[in-house]
Amino acid sequence: MPDKSTAFTIVCAERPGQSKTIKTGLSEAEARDWLQKKASQSGGRISADLVLTAPNGETWSAVKAE
Repeated sequence: MPDKSTAFTIVCAERPGQSKTIKTGLSEAEARDWLQKKASQSGGRISADLVLTAPNGETWSAVKAE
């Protein structure tokens, strides 16, 4: 498991201002793989800063735990 300075957390925001933690302690590669899999399932798009926007309005992101 990466240390906190390099670990990523997957967060889902179903609506603006509402978010929930999905997974913690991921490496950057694991976080990117997880989001890419989610994007392929939902038909969404991933931006370079590890944010997935799904067609239904959900936003999934990988944030660094500092």
